[in-house]
Amino acid sequence: MKHIRNGKLLPEKEQIHVQDWFKSRFHGSINEDQLPAVDVTKTVIQAEISPDMYTIMDGNHRMEKAYGEGIPYIDSYKLTVKQILPYFIDSRGYETFVASGILK
Repeated sequence: MKHIRNGKLLPEKEQIHVQDWFKSRFHGSINEDQLPAVDVTKTVIQAEISPDMYTIMDGNHRMEKAYGEGIPYIDSYKLTVKQILPYFIDSRGYETFVASGILK
């Protein structure tokens, strides 16, 4: 989020229809004990994993809570492959990505 907030990354903004997302995508198990503390008003981050196919990179607990509470939409940032690839070019890129605080 740091790079989004400071303008280094300029993702597309999109509202995700929560019910549709749950019907059309795989969603793994989560720690339900964390759900009470989850803030569904925080924007989730989607990452492009193949052309025009996105997955939730940060915000799976928010999606789960929104679904359980019947919240129809949740805000998201969509990061394209071109935007995130530099972070994963090599191990140093991955380390930079993690250290950048993009997920915080």
